[in-house]
Amino acid sequence: MIQVGVLFGSRSVEHEISIITALQAIQHLKSSGKYNVIPIYISKEGDWYTGGALDQIETYKNLSSAMQGAQKVTPIRQNGRVALLKSPLSKFKNNVISEIDLAFPILHGSYGEDGTLQGMLEQLQLPYTGCSVLSAALTMDKIATKQVLSAAGIPVVDYFWFHTETWFAKDEDYIKESEQRFGYPVVVKPADIGSSVGVSIAHDRDEFEQAVSTVRRYSERVLVERYIKGLKEINISVLGDAEGLKLSVCEEPITASEFLTYQDKYAGGASADGSGSKSSAATGNSNSTGASNAGMQSAKRRIPAELPTEVRETIEDYARRAFATLDCSGVTRIDFILEPEDPNSTPETFKCKQIYVNEFNTIPGSLSFYLWEATGKPFPELLDDLVELGLRKKRRRNKLTFTHDINILASASFSGKK
Repeated sequence: MIQVGVLFGSRSVEHEISIITALQAIQHLKSSGKYNVIPIYISKEGDWYTGGALDQIETYKNLSSAMQGAQKVTPIRQNGRVALLKSPLSKFKNNVISEIDLAFPILHGSYGEDGTLQGMLEQLQLPYTGCSVLSAALTMDKIATKQVLSAAGIPVVDYFWFHTETWFAKDEDYIKESEQRFGYPVVVKPADIGSSVGVSIAHDRDEFEQAVSTVRRYSERVLVERYIKGLKEINISVLGDAEGLKLSVCEEPITASEFLTYQDKYAGGASADGSGSKSSAATGNSNSTGASNAGMQSAKRRIPAELPTEVRETIEDYARRAFATLDCSGVTRIDFILEPEDPNSTPETFKCKQIYVNEFNTIPGSLSFYLWEATGKPFPELLDDLVELGLRKKRRRNKLTFTHDINILASASFSGKK
């Protein structure tokens, strides 16, 4: 039986969201009977724990005591496998808690979805689900995503960006650039944080300065985007890798505010009918499930989205191209913005003028299972696919050459002149 280590939590503003998504997946992985599932909780301090009741939501009602009964561990490669060792080590007992065949990262945002954890798993030579180091890093970074997609001819909303450290020296220049290019309002967001955290819409100079002050709490770079009045948000999920991919149905998130907020996504903040999602003209890049056990599927949305055929087909085409361009793998949710011909149109009279790729979520909230269930793929089947994609990625990498048998140092001369 495959030993699957599900990693969740971590040093991220989306820590709690990660817990809920992971517990959803753990429940279904266990019930399938195909895997030995090992919950691995990473605390906000970056420490790893396993055992105890880490697979129960009640454990996390009080995060300060969540690790009671769990064992702190350290991953290490030994005897060709990856083991979780007790930390600190015991002098007289077996220190191996368990061994892992495959890592299943379910971490949203920083230190989990941004390539940092993927790099560690590569060093351990441990197969894992989801995107590789490069694609995870690119898609987590909104600026890099826009730059790469633009170079590939895929439309993105007009933008500019700057480092927070230059703000006090050049604040007037940045404000003037924004005003000249976009006027007001504008969307101001952190470059590399998800779930709409730190995102604001600035309607004047004072609000622009306040928005930058908020961003500086979360990121070293500020992204400023043109605000699109009357926009419609559409999300789609992509599953697969370079060997082939599948598309889910589209969804339309519903929000009562100017953009889909963290409250809309995870605490049922929207007031319209449906069952919503995560994304927005102004949302952050990452993802996730909510402040309740229901997770992302409890947000307000329409599934499937009501779209003209040509609009849906264009979204599907951009989704395929964007997924391939950024070399994604696993399950990804791509968030789109539809700009209306008439900014004052109603939902009933909406006609699409332009379609933009907004943001990527390479470990999406609830793993976007609600989109796949609406497409005809049950959650357990989605999890099976992700496990197989992770193992398939490892098989491909095993065919590559990373070292040479020749030791050039054996015959090298180290004599030289000072």
